[in-house]
Order: sequence, then structure tokens, then C-alpha cells
Amino acid sequence: MNFKKRLTLSPFLLILCGCAFLFYHTDELAVYESDHFVIYYTNDSKISSHIKSTSQSLEQDLDWLCDLLQINNNLTIDIYIYLTEEDVPYEQTLQSTFSSGVSDGLKIIVCYESLKYSISLLKEVIIHEYMHVIQYTKFVLLNIGIGEGFATFYQYIYHDKKDDGNYSYSGIFQFFINQVQLNQLSAQYHPEYLFSLDYLGFMNVNLSTLDSDRHNHYFLSASFVCYLVDQYGVGLLKEWFNQTNKNNFIQHFNQAYPQSFYEVQSLWIEKVNSLL
Repeated sequence: MNFKKRLTLSPFLLILCGCAFLFYHTDELAVYESDHFVIYYTNDSKISSHIKSTSQSLEQDLDWLCDLLQINNNLTIDIYIYLTEEDVPYEQTLQSTFSSGVSDGLKIIVCYESLKYSISLLKEVIIHEYMHVIQYTKFVLLNIGIGEGFATFYQYIYHDKKDDGNYSYSGIFQFFINQVQLNQLSAQYHPEYLFSLDYLGFMNVNLSTLDSDRHNHYFLSASFVCYLVDQYGVGLLKEWFNQTNKNNFIQHFNQAYPQSFYEVQSLWIEKVNSLL
């Protein structure tokens, strides 16, 4: 995915985006329901012919991921799949530039056109946004950097897994570092700093141009989550996530893990630098 996009949604506007559905009538959309999804979609052959098979596949993949996370999958999510950017409520009510997908409470909104009409990319974006729903509802994780790292990591586990469910933490970690456009880590790319940022800071928004270049932030954060799961398992990760925000993430980490945040960060930095 291209993480350098024009971003015109401030945190305030993102809150307003939840109101977009007040101005958009779902009776203009076709509906398909499964166990954990209610999918609203533009009734166009590019989408409609794939909805049933996509939903069935997502149900199976979601069950697999929830087993991996050791959580009960008891959520029902509304997914809105729009054919073009012009169809998206955010475009109509906020006149903003909309990227491929976003989650809003128990809703996921996706633009099929921005994914080049690829079903595989559509499923990856839905999985990524579903991980955000899980982190908010199951863990009350309110840290943008950790949250994007978590969602990106599990998106790529989904991407990397084979038909038999196998995947490689080391391979995923290597992939993340291969995407990083740096020769060496400076302090501004350490988790201590990344996880202390607010939304605009982590998204690396230029307030003059509203461009967002968050490429390195996403992949470095995802690599840190990957490192933790590989070394300590998912149980401690979930314990760390509980009620965690940008002000208490180090304290919560030290309460959850046998090693301190700074000790683990040093080990992660050493591994990242060896691969850059």
C-alpha cells in the first residue's frame, strides 16, 4: 500500500465522519449479511458478483485471526463498500480526499476504486480495519502508534499465511524493515517517541500542504509489535494494550512484561539496525 497520501481529515473531522451516515441513505445500497458482517455495497457488477464469496472468505479468515489472538469473536460489524470515491459519504459531506479504508466505531468504510478493484486488497483493508475495531472494543487501546502497528502486523500475518495457516514472524519482521526508508534509526523513530505522538504527529501531517508521509511510522511500529509477539507471545501484548494511551504506554508495558520497555526497545533497535 502507498502510505504517502494527501490527508484532509483532522481528528475533529474524523469525529464528524461518524455523522456521514446521517446524511447517506442505506436504502441506496444493496445488503448482504453473514455471521459477523452486514455488508452494504454499491450494487454494481464489479462488487456484487464477489460479495458472497468475499464475505464467506472473510468469516473464515476472521475466525482464524481471532483464534490466533485468543479472543472471542462476538462482534457484528457494518461494512460499507463503495465503488468510487465520489460514492463515499466522506466525499459528499466533507468534500475530503478519501483513502482506501477507515474504521469508525463498529463500521468499516472501504473504497473499491482506490484498491484498483482488487478483491485480495479489499479483504486486506477490511482485516486491517477490523483489527482497529478489535483493539478499541476488546482492549480499549487508545494509542495511535501502537494501534496502527498492531493492525498492520496482523494484516500482514493474514497476507503472509499459507493455505495451511503457516506464517513466519521472522519473515514478516524482515519485510517490515525492508519497507523502511532509512539507513539507520534515529531517536525520532524509536518506539518511545513514536508511541508518544498524537494522531497528526504519528500520521506525519504537513499542516501547510496536508500531505501525510507515515510510511516509516507504520512499518516500524508494526515491526515492534511483531518483535513482541515473536519473543513473548500474544498474551502479554493484550495485557499491555489494556487501557493504554500515549501517556501510560511505558508504565503499562513495565507492568505486563518481564523486561522493561527500555530494555526491550534496545534489543529491538539492535535487531532493526542489523537489517537496515
